[in-house]
Amino acid sequence: MIAYAWAPFDNVFFGCGILFGGIAVFLLLLTAWFNSILPSFPEPPSGLDVPTSFSPISRWVWGKKWLLQGRNLLIKAHAPRQSYMLPTPKNYCVFISNEQNIKEFASNPDFSLNQAYDDLFSYKHNKLYHDQQESALINQQYYFRVLREGLTTKLAGLYPYMYETLVKEMDGHISRKSEVNGWKSIHYYPFLEYVTVSMIGPIFWGQPLWDVPEFQDAARRFPAQYFKFGEIVQHVPKITIPLVKYAVTGGNKYRNVLIKHLLPIIRKQLSEEAKQEKTGDESPFCDIMQDAIRMVRGKAYWTPERVILLLESLWRAGGHSVPMTIAHIVNSLCEHPEYFEPLREELQQHQDMDFKTLESLPLANSFMKEVIRTRPLDSASTRRKAMKTHTFQNGPHVPAGNIVCIPSLSIMNDASIYPNPQVFDGFRFVTANDAGMVNESPDMKGMSKVTDVNLKFPFWGYGKEACPGRFFASIEMKIVMAILVSRYDFKLAKPETPTSWSWRTIAVPRRDSVLLIRERSGE
Repeated sequence: MIAYAWAPFDNVFFGCGILFGGIAVFLLLLTAWFNSILPSFPEPPSGLDVPTSFSPISRWVWGKKWLLQGRNLLIKAHAPRQSYMLPTPKNYCVFISNEQNIKEFASNPDFSLNQAYDDLFSYKHNKLYHDQQESALINQQYYFRVLREGLTTKLAGLYPYMYETLVKEMDGHISRKSEVNGWKSIHYYPFLEYVTVSMIGPIFWGQPLWDVPEFQDAARRFPAQYFKFGEIVQHVPKITIPLVKYAVTGGNKYRNVLIKHLLPIIRKQLSEEAKQEKTGDESPFCDIMQDAIRMVRGKAYWTPERVILLLESLWRAGGHSVPMTIAHIVNSLCEHPEYFEPLREELQQHQDMDFKTLESLPLANSFMKEVIRTRPLDSASTRRKAMKTHTFQNGPHVPAGNIVCIPSLSIMNDASIYPNPQVFDGFRFVTANDAGMVNESPDMKGMSKVTDVNLKFPFWGYGKEACPGRFFASIEMKIVMAILVSRYDFKLAKPETPTSWSWRTIAVPRRDSVLLIRERSGE
């Protein structure tokens, strides 16, 4: 009998077994990861005016292109007054620009604003979040009642504080900069972000809480950190989300600071409000937080944790969108300096610039509205998630889980609505009754206010659910523009360099763009 030495063979087969086993495990993990980034899409919409189909791979590719080129993809895909769709990383987005569809969709309970943004920024991965059944109640009780019935009706009284605070913050910030050849340099988007948040912070949270350094620092940093996490978490495997969240948010650092300070205050105020009897008298405005607590008094649903979550959601929106839009206004003024003098003359005609006067200035209204028309912060508005499958009366069928939007940028650049839409006309919306000027397009008559909501200007949304905070945002932007135009000369340090970049459908101002600014002589 021949004796074989099996040891070498054992080593070979054992080693190969480990190798092949490792490869198998790696492939399984790779497959699991790929499946995690290839989300389980809802059923595709059908019955669209512009029918399109996507394979799973092409859908995934288009979803990634959407993140980097969404604004351009939407412009290229637009079909006036027709419905069409594009894939996003998580679902399909249906765009409607037909008047009948928009009216049917705008206030339909089958579609949820909050769930659209909860999905977009992955709010559900946070300590506190709203489930789908709570969305309708959030809309009704908070976004609309607090902003529309509370804040908007108090704007005239808040205006002096807003104006004085912004003058103080802007002058103080600019005065600390070094001067070179008569000009001072500032990174103007961070500057605008800082001064506007300095103004809205006390209005939102109350001066005593805003004066707490730890709270103010966390409140300033929280929105940017939250959006950053929401964007990143969409592109990682689900199993890694807790680790990614910890890495991006530092263990939820700033949100935990907010909760630490807010929870005892809100608990105490809710308890005190519950003991007070409701009267017909209107309570004086203290801050948005207290106004919200008054409005939810006696409703068991509104726990302190839910009130915090609701306040957070509004703070995130207000702390980002307004300074971004103001940055676009500054960019447009620098690109079209011929508008400086007419705007200054209009401002100088009014010695006492009160709330009512600033709101009604026709040239300022028109210029701001043209900036929004040509370079809106978001090129899609009225973003809603279909909570139930919905079939529109004239055809589009949208299965549950998909998104429906109004392509606002495309509509506001439709040549059949706006003559020569590619041309920036700062006084496009001025009418003969406003300032003795006649607009070439009679269709623009009666559309001069920035806060107007209609199918030709759907920037703020449409219908009863149009942005309830637009009046506050509008006056905030007007005050900043009025102060800058009347008190300073300014220009871009590098006019040939891009001042914004695109992500999804948003035009984001660059944080490194520099403005050369100086106080006006004789002012």
